[in-house]
Amino acid sequence: LRQGMVRAVLGQYIRKEAQAVRFVHEERGKPYLDPEENIHEIHFSPSHTDEMVCLGISRKTSIGLDIVKCDSRYPFLATSEYLFTPRERQWITQIPSHEQHVRFFRIWSLKEALLKAAGGGAGIMQETEVSRIMKDNFLNGFYPISVGKTEMRVLIHESGCGTGHHCTLVTIPATDAGSLN
Repeated sequence: LRQGMVRAVLGQYIRKEAQAVRFVHEERGKPYLDPEENIHEIHFSPSHTDEMVCLGISRKTSIGLDIVKCDSRYPFLATSEYLFTPRERQWITQIPSHEQHVRFFRIWSLKEALLKAAGGGAGIMQETEVSRIMKDNFLNGFYPISVGKTEMRVLIHESGCGTGHHCTLVTIPATDAGSLN
């Protein structure tokens, strides 16, 4: 379903039949429209859960999109021990335990979307520090992000998507996109 949706939607953008849309994958697996097709400046990022599929499309700006199901049964505290910074883990545990999984999945989704936008490896999850921008309300605007020793400003939009889902969109302005690759 996800692959068909991506082909159908991108086909509309580039004026081709869905089955004629061709992709290439970079070393780490991120898909791109085939550059031999002379299609420039269209970036996309698909994401899905068991129940939902979403697709972000951008012209001229690297984009990452992640949707997650906020499952309270997931071992989020154990996962956060090796993927999140101490300050991010502290932000998660500042609220009652029955609500902590939502904060975990907000950080997870943000880091996944950043990873997809940057085209980087899984190390970005550990190298990225987002605790200073996390708030009780959803992020919507430009925010400073630290990835290792690199500081950049990225556009972040968070939203709830249906019951128990969270979605994060990240775009990296062209001036900062090269600093992660």
